[in-house]
Amino acid sequence: MRLIMKLVSIHKRFAIAGIFLFSALGVSSLRAEEWSLQKCIDSAIVHNKSLEISKNEIEISREKESEVYANLIPKLEFNSEYKYFTDLPYQIMPMSLFGGPAGKFKEVQFGVPHNINANILLTMPLYNSQIYGGISASGKGMEMKQLLYQKSEEDLIYQVSNLYYNLQIIESTRIFLDSNVINSKKLLSTITLLKDNQLATGVDVKKIELQLNQLENKIETLNNQQLQALNMLKFLIGKNGSNIEVSDEIIIGNTSDNYEVNPINVKLKEKKVELIRQEITNLKNERLPSLMLIGNYGTTGFGYNEKPNDFLNFYPIGFVGLKLNVPIFTGTVLPKKVEQKSIELQNNELEINIIKDKNKIDIENAINIRQTTFKQIENSKTNVELANTIYNQTLLQHSQGLANITDILLADNTLRQSQQEYLSNLIDYLKSDLEYRRLTGHLSNNE
Repeated sequence: MRLIMKLVSIHKRFAIAGIFLFSALGVSSLRAEEWSLQKCIDSAIVHNKSLEISKNEIEISREKESEVYANLIPKLEFNSEYKYFTDLPYQIMPMSLFGGPAGKFKEVQFGVPHNINANILLTMPLYNSQIYGGISASGKGMEMKQLLYQKSEEDLIYQVSNLYYNLQIIESTRIFLDSNVINSKKLLSTITLLKDNQLATGVDVKKIELQLNQLENKIETLNNQQLQALNMLKFLIGKNGSNIEVSDEIIIGNTSDNYEVNPINVKLKEKKVELIRQEITNLKNERLPSLMLIGNYGTTGFGYNEKPNDFLNFYPIGFVGLKLNVPIFTGTVLPKKVEQKSIELQNNELEINIIKDKNKIDIENAINIRQTTFKQIENSKTNVELANTIYNQTLLQHSQGLANITDILLADNTLRQSQQEYLSNLIDYLKSDLEYRRLTGHLSNNE
């Protein structure tokens, strides 16, 4: 069952009168553009700056993932060096090499003053568990950012929907208050006329005046609340300078209670668990060896500048090889880190169970409230119409001398109570429906 409730349906005659009044004044063309809830949500997703920041975070995470992958690409490095020795380096040589006694040594200077090196070095990892672990972690990190964006989007939809419903309730309340003001003004005019004819007292007039003042104060407060809510809505949807208004149709319906429960807060925790497990794996893999391909090609130059024996000669050098790094003992820090992460993993798994249990209870409560208020809305709407009929009949009886001012005020109070009951049921329904869709992860579904 699906109902579309017009805010003006209960007091339709006042809305029609207002339309004719605006037409007579020639200001109908200034009417603000009406925005549906879905249109507001679509605009918010496109223009909201906070959501744009979340999008940028995904791009940053994607670039970080590319950065980790880049560690697998071979790297080339060029280095060059020139040295001029003011004092040539010494070496200790055994004197026996030159015919001297055994066990005796003599310092000898080798080399030439000018030394030049130029090399191109190639390095490429063949196996490095830290790189592969980093790739896996960065992939999960980007998935986490995507989930955070989804959460930001759902939070935004929740805020926009809540403000939109609030504005609809404010408009519905205004219609009731405007109707009550009209009733009070008519009653004040009648009682004042009766007082002039000494058929009513000044106290009776004061009672109606007090009632009218209270209504006007409520309307003024309501106008301020509406302005604040509308400004916040325009801020969220990125339409600060626009003249917009919400639809006067409140859509309620006994919508499906069979959504698949897939809340974003559980997804985030589950992804957090995956990240912690990857961190534990990466820590354990620090004990594994790494293997790297290395290669070098270059030239070495030697020069001597004392004439007539001066020279500058270059000699090529090149090699390829493998570099193996095997951790043997890394201390006790690594096991402590693994233990800390293991405890953190247990805590996160427990938190997932807590969130799921809490969500289950909250979903049941939201369903119960929604089902109850759905039934009560039609009843309370009928009560408003009945209370309005009783009020009009009491006015008629008063004109015939069959009811006094107390009877009128009592009927008016009953009418207001029925109006408040209707609004309360409407608010509870909209809140519970919004909360249910948030808890099940279906906020974007406004059907």
